[in-house]
Amino acid sequence: RACGGHRNAQYPGAFFGALCAGGVSALFGWRIAFMLLAVPIGVATFFALRSKEPVRGGTDDPEAALQAVAKAPMKFRAATKTLLTVRTLKRQYWSFVFLGAGVVPLAIYLPLYLDEVYHLSDGARGAVGAVNALATFFGVTLAGKWTQRWLAVSMGEPLKRAGLAIASLGVGLFLIAICPFLWLSLLLGVITSFGVGMFGPPFLT
Repeated sequence: RACGGHRNAQYPGAFFGALCAGGVSALFGWRIAFMLLAVPIGVATFFALRSKEPVRGGTDDPEAALQAVAKAPMKFRAATKTLLTVRTLKRQYWSFVFLGAGVVPLAIYLPLYLDEVYHLSDGARGAVGAVNALATFFGVTLAGKWTQRWLAVSMGEPLKRAGLAIASLGVGLFLIAICPFLWLSLLLGVITSFGVGMFGPPFLT
């Protein structure tokens, strides 16, 4: 549930950001939207840079965490070799190649596809992006709860579920690409976005 809450922190922003971007672009053009929406990003960056970095592991064992901070950090090359000896982690790192190949088209190319093929306006595409972000939010929320049940089955079950979720993303993108109807493309986009949300919590856990 902690991983689900962590992943979900971004999707309210994705929901309202898509609505704002689509609305401002529809009223004033994409250039104004691009410059105007850079302002909250700059404000958020300013406060993020002023945040204090917590001691790693401090919430689990404060004394051990402080002792670890006092030691010299492991060299990057040595740390990489150590991590890559863990087969599960190695497979997870490779899976990011396929994750990017699916999530980037869904987030970036789907709005362009709706523009080029169905000629949806900026405002309409912003609304579609907001609905898809909402679907992802609910996917993450459910996966955060279900991951606990999957762990009860076996330690490997969450990763299997994450694999199925990312595979469904590829299927969803393919179906959207060959779909001849706008309403069905939009419905498939929502379902696919929901599947993307199912990926995060079990994968991170």
